[in-house]
Amino acid sequence: LAGQLRAKIRRPENHEEHYRTFSTDLPFVRFSQTDFRPQLLQGWGDTEKTLVWSVGPSSVLELTLETCADLNLHIECRPFAVPDAPPQTVTVFLNDARQGSVTLKPDKSSYVIPLAVSDQLEGSNKLRFEYAYTKSPRDIGINNDNRQLAVAWFNLWLSE
Repeated sequence: LAGQLRAKIRRPENHEEHYRTFSTDLPFVRFSQTDFRPQLLQGWGDTEKTLVWSVGPSSVLELTLETCADLNLHIECRPFAVPDAPPQTVTVFLNDARQGSVTLKPDKSSYVIPLAVSDQLEGSNKLRFEYAYTKSPRDIGINNDNRQLAVAWFNLWLSE
C-alpha cells in the first residue's frame, strides 16, 4: 500500500493504543473499545461489554484513507434474533456507492465485502450499513428496551 489507512484502535494482543499495523497500516475496529467512538457517526447504540448494537435502519462509520487502494472490508457481527423473521441482510455503501450485500447467519460470523477503489476518497470516507429490518426487544416480548435493533457489531477491519 503506497499510503496508509489510519484509525486509532487497541491491539487485540495487548490492548495498547496505537495505529493498527499488519503488513500495512490498516484499521481494526473492536466495537467493545471506546477509542473509535467518535468515528461512529449515526445509528449506533452505546458501547457494551463485547459489542455495539446498530440502532435504526442504517449505521454510518467514518474511516480516514490517506491513499486509495484495492481493499476488502471484513465485518464480524450477528443479527438481532427475531423469531420467525427472514435472515437479516446488510447492504454496505462506501461514500454512497453500493459495495455489496451479505445475508447474516444466525450466530456471530465474519463476512468480506470488496471496496471499489473508484469509490474511495483520500481523507474522510463514510461506510454506511443498511439493514433489511429492525425490531425492538419490546416488540418481541424480551424486555422493555424500545431501541430498533438489527445487528450486533463486534469487529471491523480492512485488508489488501
